[in-house]
Amino acid sequence: MAETMRITWQVNMKEMAELDRIYQVVGKAATRKKDLFQRILPLIRAGILSHFMKESGPTGKWQALSPDYSAWKEQNFSGQSLLQLRHHLMLAATRTGAMGNITMVTNQYMEFGVDLSKIPYARVHDLGGQAGRGRRSRIPKREYLFLDTKEQNNAAQTVARFIWDENLAGRPGGGGGGTSLSSLLGV
Repeated sequence: MAETMRITWQVNMKEMAELDRIYQVVGKAATRKKDLFQRILPLIRAGILSHFMKESGPTGKWQALSPDYSAWKEQNFSGQSLLQLRHHLMLAATRTGAMGNITMVTNQYMEFGVDLSKIPYARVHDLGGQAGRGRRSRIPKREYLFLDTKEQNNAAQTVARFIWDENLAGRPGGGGGGTSLSSLLGV
């Protein structure tokens, strides 16, 4: 398998047992986790895209380009944002089906990221390091492949909404023997 940069959400055995128990308690077998992951994918894509648009990572704004590279980029690719010349990296990191994108969804895990055999510079831009001819250029860390706290909370609310919609909402008496969506969401 090709080397990748990715966000993986894998349900470990303890979490799998908990999800199975939730599904059994609320009436459905745990065969719909793939559908749940499909609901979360757009949130991941939107979160990563926002990092490109805001040009910021978990610790703040991305470092500006060096003066020499900035001048070259302005002359050759005028108006392009950080980490974007032809948009290959951004598209691979945000769009299912784009060249270099990895999207895998099963009932046990979801994986979304960039295939480094297609977009080899994805790692150095995310993690920082030496690059270019003779590795003479130092590329600063400009993290893009992560979910911030707000994006993680949106995913958690989507999980709760999925459990509610798929299992509890249609039950007599308002769902799940008094279980409310707000209690699932923790609000």
